[in-house]
Amino acid sequence: MDALVVRRLGDPTLAPGGEASPFAPVTGDHPAPALASPTSVRVRVAATSLNFATYLQVQGKYQERPALPFVPGSDYAGFVDAVGPAVRRFRPGDRVCGLAAVGSFADLIVADEKQLFSVPDGCDLVAAGALPVAFGTSHLALVHRAQLKAGQVLLVLGAAGGVGASAVQIGKVCGAVVIAVARGTEKLQYLKTIGADHVIDSSKESIMESAKSFLKAKGLKGVDVLYDPVGGKLTQDSLKLLNWGAHILIIGFASGDVPIIRANIALVKNWTIHGLYWGSYFTHRPPVLIDSLNELFSWLSKGLIKIQISHTYRLPEAHLAFAALRDRKAVGRRVSPVHRRRIAPRFVAGDDPHFLLAGYCLCVLLLRSYLASKLLPKCRSLAAIKQLHAHLLHYAHRASFPYNHFLSKLLSLFTSSSSSSAAAAASDYALLLLASHSAPTAFSYNVAIRFFASSRPHTSLRLFLHMLRSAIRPDSYTLPFLLLAAARYPAPSLARAAHALLGKIGLNGHDHTVHSLITMYSYLDDPGAARKVFDGIPTRDVVSWNAMMKAYGRVGMNGEVGRMFRDMVKEGTVAPNAVTVAVVLAACRDQGDLVLGRWVEEWSWSARMEMDSLVGSALLGMYEKCGEIAEARRVFDTIIDKDIVAWNAMITGYAQNGMSNEAISLFHSMRIAGMRPDKITLAGVLSACSAVGALELGSELDGYASRRGLYSNVYVGTALVDMYAKCGDLDKAIEVFRKMPCKNVASWNALICGLAFNGRGDEAIQHFQLMRNEEGLKPDDITFIGVLSACVHAGLVKDGKRWFNSLTPEFQIIPKIEHYSCMVDLLARSGHLEEAWDFIEKIPDKVDAVMLGALLAACRKCKNVEIGERVINRIIQLEPTNSWNYVVSSKIYASSGRLDDSAKMRGPMRERGVNKTPGCSWVEISGKVLEFYAGDEPQHGADDMYQESDSRLPPGYINLIRSHIGPNAIATNCSIESCLEVTQEIQNLR
Repeated sequence: MDALVVRRLGDPTLAPGGEASPFAPVTGDHPAPALASPTSVRVRVAATSLNFATYLQVQGKYQERPALPFVPGSDYAGFVDAVGPAVRRFRPGDRVCGLAAVGSFADLIVADEKQLFSVPDGCDLVAAGALPVAFGTSHLALVHRAQLKAGQVLLVLGAAGGVGASAVQIGKVCGAVVIAVARGTEKLQYLKTIGADHVIDSSKESIMESAKSFLKAKGLKGVDVLYDPVGGKLTQDSLKLLNWGAHILIIGFASGDVPIIRANIALVKNWTIHGLYWGSYFTHRPPVLIDSLNELFSWLSKGLIKIQISHTYRLPEAHLAFAALRDRKAVGRRVSPVHRRRIAPRFVAGDDPHFLLAGYCLCVLLLRSYLASKLLPKCRSLAAIKQLHAHLLHYAHRASFPYNHFLSKLLSLFTSSSSSSAAAAASDYALLLLASHSAPTAFSYNVAIRFFASSRPHTSLRLFLHMLRSAIRPDSYTLPFLLLAAARYPAPSLARAAHALLGKIGLNGHDHTVHSLITMYSYLDDPGAARKVFDGIPTRDVVSWNAMMKAYGRVGMNGEVGRMFRDMVKEGTVAPNAVTVAVVLAACRDQGDLVLGRWVEEWSWSARMEMDSLVGSALLGMYEKCGEIAEARRVFDTIIDKDIVAWNAMITGYAQNGMSNEAISLFHSMRIAGMRPDKITLAGVLSACSAVGALELGSELDGYASRRGLYSNVYVGTALVDMYAKCGDLDKAIEVFRKMPCKNVASWNALICGLAFNGRGDEAIQHFQLMRNEEGLKPDDITFIGVLSACVHAGLVKDGKRWFNSLTPEFQIIPKIEHYSCMVDLLARSGHLEEAWDFIEKIPDKVDAVMLGALLAACRKCKNVEIGERVINRIIQLEPTNSWNYVVSSKIYASSGRLDDSAKMRGPMRERGVNKTPGCSWVEISGKVLEFYAGDEPQHGADDMYQESDSRLPPGYINLIRSHIGPNAIATNCSIESCLEVTQEIQNLR
């Protein structure tokens, strides 16, 4: 392969191959790197960047000196060429980017799976090669650390450099007012084109005077965030512009001295000073790094940020690119531009790789792969695919055709097609492509078989047969995915035939193949066969044990998982790892086996197993499912380097166990810790907001979901609809519902139930009818709870009866207690008390207090003592400690003149120690939910509530309320007449 090899340290601006040059001649005979481990990924480089650190590295002046000879490295992007057997995130043909200290200035580079990031299809791959460090550093600094907000003032020093220019663009995306400092007219003009609000030439004018003049003209006080990749005196002078509470971001300096910031001034000004090194996030906060790059990719694909390509060079001309970097000619302008049409023919003919100078970066471009990657995603038909295929074959020898990449892209494009005929045609074309290739390899077939194994297993089986007919011997990478396809088909006979084939070709002893056999039999619901395979393994490793435990867990045999774990520990030959513990804890969770779960935790501590996110999340999930929330929180607090999975597990656990305030509080702690919420976080927190009416926080999360494009996630959208509906903002719930591109049954249920429970029954019925017209959606039991509740509120007795009677015959739904309760409530509210009682009598085994309570309330309204007495006797037997039952019963007797019977209801209350439950209200203040109970005692948070109310309500409101309900309570036992009087006077104030 071609590679830029540094044979000695020296001046990188000298042409490769020269006597004094540090570079060896570019001859194309450099050995291709091999996969170094099971998790290694080999990437065919499409673009790599050159920054000043690389320039220093070749001279031996950088802080890290690789051993000679070496290939320089930096940010890079490309296509996956091959993967190790344990790689799960990537497959050949995937678009990726990463950072390498050495090795990326070559055709191929090998990296560990964890060091690579997926590049979305809509994102330019050349730009991705210059994105991670420059834009990644600025994004982490401004968005994650300083939390730059719209309207704040950002001052960027050294703004024409790669890091500085990225900060300017990110600042504009965040809505900040950006002041950019650089030297030279051309650089200032470049900064204006990328959106800087004010530019300062530090070689000609004072930063202080120019910035102050601009701020005064705009009515701004000062600078909120100082972004400093320069250092020295320039930084120290700029400190005078900072506001109280400003952020100072120290990025690292290519020139200038480290600035001196006096501690006493920083304390008085309450400044926050951040030191930031992008690479350290790999070790300490990888989830933050991934979220940062994902958002940058999203911005890049939407055109919110841009990376300008300024020049192209052939690989032997690398010294010219280094010279341009040395002379600062690569900053903010083009250098000897070359039109792309002149590059493309040379590219497809197999010439040397080229260099693209992008801003501060030098990008290596393999144009043949570039053409395929740029044009192939734009093909929307098989005819267009064939055209591109013909074009590439016309300009390339068959041996140099980008076969594996083209095949992978072809398959990924059409297997997602909604048209079965188009998908079938693409599959047939893929078979023709394989058959027509002059020298297909096992790797080529493995790409296709792996891709189809889960989505279209029958196609994988066809490809495998074609492979055998082509006399290509399957290898250890082929069989695992063949077994998966045989399991997913599903065809037990084919699966067993595949098993038999293993022995015939001598691969039945290969570790990965045997583990895939175990998985295959678990998918076929044949744990006995899986166990036979496991028992036949002569030397089991931890992966073997884990595969068998997962197989048991997949078929619901959770008890066997626990027994296997005990056997594994007792045997002592193989030590369980974190995956083992997570699998066992998942089984304990599903089975509710708290005893075994505690024992597994004790064993983990005794084995000195680190409580990382994988084990910790599984353990706290087990405790949550078993109702031990305090234990779950204890585990959560011990997890080292919590990732988003751990935070989500704890937040969701709180929300699902009715501890909504704790869930919201933990969410605030998560944001303080610097973790970025994802779709799972939002669903959990929104559920908590729904429970306590935290509309302010819910609306904030709505805005976040909209900015991050999470409306497309059906779970987030459904949670938002549910939150708005339960908080009473139905118009907003409908608005969010209509924005959702994809809706499932739960989405419709959230809206229908929300409308029904808020008294808008007619609209709920209308949406139910719309739901029935949706293809592929079938109403479930929750849907009909909403429909029947809508009938209750709209008084639709006949419709309610019709829908209830159609549950089983038309929709195959067995009525639940909630459906019966709705019917009783419907009949009772419409005055059909006798019919409601007869309805209850027909379902004696399903009667509960909610159902009887609805009828009791209707008896009080209709003053029907006869049926009321029947209900009283039943409901007090079911709920002898509920004060509401006694109070309403007493009022029914009192309203009919039976005062003695009314008074008698107080006696059982005293005998049983039943106290009247006080009224309760929730008030949300600054994102916190305060809870108040009826009474005259001062309550925690009341002062905050009154202060906030005073600032939001017109004069006279608060004094009026306090005069009626007391100075210290939000909810009191005041009479209905008093409440009506307050309402009337409030309306008069308006």
